Amino acid sequence: MRSFMIFMLVAFAATAFGQEPKSSIPDEAAQKSAAAVIAEVYKPDYDQAKTAAEKIVLAKKLLGEGIATQDDAVSRFVLFKIARDMAAQQGDLMTAFAVIDQIDLEFEADLHSMQLDAAQTAIKELKTPAEHLAVVGLLTTHVEKAVAIDQYDIAEEFSEVMLSSARKSKDSPLIKQVTAQSKMVLEIAAEFAKIKEAIVELEAKPSDPEANLTVGKFLCFFKGDWERGVVMLALSDDQDYKALASLELEDQPDPLKIGDGWWKIADSLDGTAEIRTKAHAARWYRKALPGLSGLSKTRVERLIAGPGQLQDPFSMAEASKSQAAGAKHLGTTVRITNSIGMKLVLIPKGTFLMGSPKGEVGRQDDETQHEVTLSQDYYLGVYEVTQAQYEKVMGKNPSHFQGDKVAERHPQTGRVVKTVDSSNHPVGSVSWEDAVAFCQRLSELPEEKNAGRVYRLPTEAEWEYACRAGSKAAFSFGDNATSLGDYAWFGSPPHPVGEKKPNALGLYDMHGNGWEWCSDWYGEYPQSAVTDPAGPIKGSERVYRGSSQTKDAAAGRSARRSAFDPARKIVILGFRLALSSSGISK
Repeated sequence: MRSFMIFMLVAFAATAFGQEPKSSIPDEAAQKSAAAVIAEVYKPDYDQAKTAAEKIVLAKKLLGEGIATQDDAVSRFVLFKIARDMAAQQGDLMTAFAVIDQIDLEFEADLHSMQLDAAQTAIKELKTPAEHLAVVGLLTTHVEKAVAIDQYDIAEEFSEVMLSSARKSKDSPLIKQVTAQSKMVLEIAAEFAKIKEAIVELEAKPSDPEANLTVGKFLCFFKGDWERGVVMLALSDDQDYKALASLELEDQPDPLKIGDGWWKIADSLDGTAEIRTKAHAARWYRKALPGLSGLSKTRVERLIAGPGQLQDPFSMAEASKSQAAGAKHLGTTVRITNSIGMKLVLIPKGTFLMGSPKGEVGRQDDETQHEVTLSQDYYLGVYEVTQAQYEKVMGKNPSHFQGDKVAERHPQTGRVVKTVDSSNHPVGSVSWEDAVAFCQRLSELPEEKNAGRVYRLPTEAEWEYACRAGSKAAFSFGDNATSLGDYAWFGSPPHPVGEKKPNALGLYDMHGNGWEWCSDWYGEYPQSAVTDPAGPIKGSERVYRGSSQTKDAAAGRSARRSAFDPARKIVILGFRLALSSSGISK
């Protein structure tokens, strides 16, 4: 059935946006020759890189050099390869995966084999439970992606590496968590094997009742894809499922009746099917709650909050009326310009759905949708902090892409036509700690102190709210990723800020041109509506948002999350400023 096959392939589509034809991997002789040149050029760097931390810095430097090397595909590949291996050998799987993604974008390589090899290498070097926890979190994303497209052999391989890392950590809760996840992968894989004949039947006869029942139950109970699954159940010949699915598809469905129906069915299930069916029932119960009172309300509340019951992580309450009211004011033009010429725009308070809905192309499993209220107006930089602004405040420019490293190239030959003044490019190669230090030093300037302006990094919620600018779609301009090029630079080194279209708030480069630090520690989203969230109170990595040189358009979605060690640096990771509105003399 066409719709089901699209469902299975949708995650692959995310990597196809803007994808150019890939190059073949250079032959061994060519690689060996390029490696010799690289070893000679970088001999001083190799000699100085004695510790693991220094080698990781060198790996990132080689990654940046590979990105900047546009006219020599062999050297570009070898630089990436060396950076990948060096990062993995030091236990830095995040950097290794970033390099692997770059290789996969440009070369005909075996993505999953590279990722597995890097993961197996990295976990041998990890020393602390926190390091193993970070690796498990990274691999969990890949397991979920593989399950989403029914690549269960890949999901199982990643699960085995995760379990190995968890056991090495000797962290009992982590071992239990990964063991349960691995069991769930095996359970879903076994169920998928049972429905293959039904999928074939639907290709030939889309209306077949029995096949619709089989596939519909799999989609709902095991994949959690209720949007497609319920439609199939409504076409089945099972009267109970058909009736309940039909109720759900009505123009004005009765949420209490539907919640009760799915909860009753969930009680007859077990394992993944029970968990995901009760999560779906809970979604309908939450819709029913505002209209309930007395004993009915108490009963539903206790079902949702009962011991061992999981809330549906993908379908929180709809945005409140205050969200719509707040969106009407998102076109504000209230701005300030500070003493060094930085422009900031007022972002009005409001409520929005943070995260992404299930089915959004490129969605990650850490983007659980939930309602967020920002109770105070705030200001946000119209542009990313530029190299010139950073140097003016901090007295130095750490960016990799500066001066003769930023070049305009001929579109056909790829050769350098002229070098470009990089002062108006976003600053890069700054750690989270560097970004915080910039905020503090800027706040201490006499004119800023007199104006009562205390700068900071935006919270993750503030960043996404501003990026969306009232949009519920994947991007601030809608769901069509082919329009991304009108609003963002991606698939190339950084460009001057503000050259593309702004979003509805007048903010530039939110979807690309450079990643941007946020203030939060990285962690799981809350399971219910929250006000002014600031992330976990502690952690090992800080959140960064936006996108950069990657050719994957889905990486620039409003909800896309990433995280990194706050003390480390990436060549295309910078920041933009936030400013609380209260007490400011504009």
